[in-house]
Amino acid sequence: MRTVQTAHIVYLVKVVVGLLSVTSVCAVALALPGLDFSGGLKETLIILCALFFFGLFPFIYKIYRRMDELQKRLHEHASVFAMTFFVSSLGIVGVLQANQMLPLFNQFITLPIAIAVWGAALSVVDRFYKTPGTQNE
Repeated sequence: MRTVQTAHIVYLVKVVVGLLSVTSVCAVALALPGLDFSGGLKETLIILCALFFFGLFPFIYKIYRRMDELQKRLHEHASVFAMTFFVSSLGIVGVLQANQMLPLFNQFITLPIAIAVWGAALSVVDRFYKTPGTQNE
């Protein structure tokens, strides 16, 4: 029982650290246009922010490959739901913005929404697998 609690705490710490990292880089990227740096520091920070997001893919893929089969299945189901929801929502937003019915907004706004939708989908899928009698056998 103690090992399970420790595993949950370690998982939550990883999630919180990941969210704080992404949030920090987004905050830096959003603050950069208003800051006045000399000597190319601003351009260096912009490149570092871009490289951070580019580097997320191999890092997340490495984590995914180390998961067991049930965890992979949970994340696959959550990703399918989140991707379907998110693509449909972005299509609606794009149509409304193209017709000037919705103002343009920074794309960093879509990042936390995508993370929240994926997280909610993951919790729903997790509950599905933990509720007796709901698995496809």
